[in-house]
Amino acid sequence: MPATTDRPTAKRPPRQARAIATRERLIREGRSAFARLGHDGVNLERDILEPAGVSVGSFYHQFADKTDLLLEIMRGSAQARRDAVFSLGLQNPDATSLEEALAAGWTVFFDSLDRDEDGWRLNLGQVSSKSRITQTVLEGRETWARQLAEFLADGQPVGGRERSVAVSLLAFAMGMAAVYLDLPKTERRRRRAALIEGARGFAAAGCIGALDDRSPTTSTS
Repeated sequence: MPATTDRPTAKRPPRQARAIATRERLIREGRSAFARLGHDGVNLERDILEPAGVSVGSFYHQFADKTDLLLEIMRGSAQARRDAVFSLGLQNPDATSLEEALAAGWTVFFDSLDRDEDGWRLNLGQVSSKSRITQTVLEGRETWARQLAEFLADGQPVGGRERSVAVSLLAFAMGMAAVYLDLPKTERRRRRAALIEGARGFAAAGCIGALDDRSPTTSTS
């Protein structure tokens, strides 16, 4: 993929305690502002710096621009969600079958929607003229697909079937996330159990069924 032309040189994270605290405030306020307004709708000073109590000079000591801040928020949030879904869900040692592992993964997935709504909205709803934002979204989805395919291959080489199932599962999950986050919070609580059960049924019928039909030749790259 050709290098993008709108990417400033990223600045190294600070080490001083005060600078780290400033960075954390910027990330907290930035997460909320970007989730509500989108990248292009955010005014850096009004929507992030003033609520965070950070000066313009201090901001540019930390980040190259507001896009640099958004990308750090998006990557950190996505990594935390992936770690939770895989470590607490799909790779749960109490799961004795693929169906149980996928069920545990869906439960953690819906937990993440409630716990990190702003982070999910950042990755689902970013519309911007900045090509590096689009690239970051696509890179994040590719990481999800790759890790899912490796999980489904269960230690074997990843083949076309695992990759196809992983991409389908990811697309379904992204659609489910968008539908769930559009619901009022009271409606989410009411429908959560049914949505999780529906997701489990999709995984069992579509994913496990497809993997069970694998021929020996589909397990190689």
